[in-house]
Amino acid sequence: MKALKTIGVIAIAIGNLIFGYSSYLCFEAISESHPKSSILWFLGVLLIIAVIYNTKQMIKLIKATER
Repeated sequence: MKALKTIGVIAIAIGNLIFGYSSYLCFEAISESHPKSSILWFLGVLLIIAVIYNTKQMIKLIKATER
């Protein structure tokens, strides 16, 4: 069970890194060349929400395996 928890936490952490970096790229593109692009704003905010959701899921996974 501990190995499964470790794999889950690593997978969620990698997902958070990908989503976080993608969000950074969206906001970087907005500041560089597309200041009024609502699609990039929406995508950046959506990716930040995905990171928050994944972090909550990781906490639930850790708490569930501690019992």
